[in-house]
Amino acid sequence: LFRSGNPVEGAGAVKLFSASGERVRTLDLSGGQGDWDLTNAAGQKVASGLYLVVLDVQDTVLNSPARKVVKVLVLR
Repeated sequence: LFRSGNPVEGAGAVKLFSASGERVRTLDLSGGQGDWDLTNAAGQKVASGLYLVVLDVQDTVLNSPARKVVKVLVLR
């Protein structure tokens, strides 16, 4: 399972995209973290390659939307 960094506070969703921009999967945050088992929305293993992890949350301090984008490399 992919898990990295500190838990995120506030409601949000994690969207995973291929390098070409195709949405691969959307994850719910549980306890401020999202787990990705390296499968797509159909449950199939994703291919090796670069993926973008996009986290959209509501910043509870500034009361405004916030976005974080992280690159993840999958090697099989």
